[in-house]
Amino acid sequence: MCMCVLQINCLTGLIEAKVANTTAQGKPKNFDEWIMRVMGEGIANLFMRPYNFKVNPNPCSCAHTIPR
Repeated sequence: MCMCVLQINCLTGLIEAKVANTTAQGKPKNFDEWIMRVMGEGIANLFMRPYNFKVNPNPCSCAHTIPR
């Protein structure tokens, strides 16, 4: 995939996440939901989920500790 497409996906996801986080009701249920709310789908898929899988092989959706 072209680097430009990845950058656009990351920025678009970040903007969409900011809008969704502003209108969200309640706290995220797990770490994966927190990643999506704060960073968006592009950054989550490209960086956060792969890195967290290397550190902890359990899915992010199983982590109940949410950063503050």
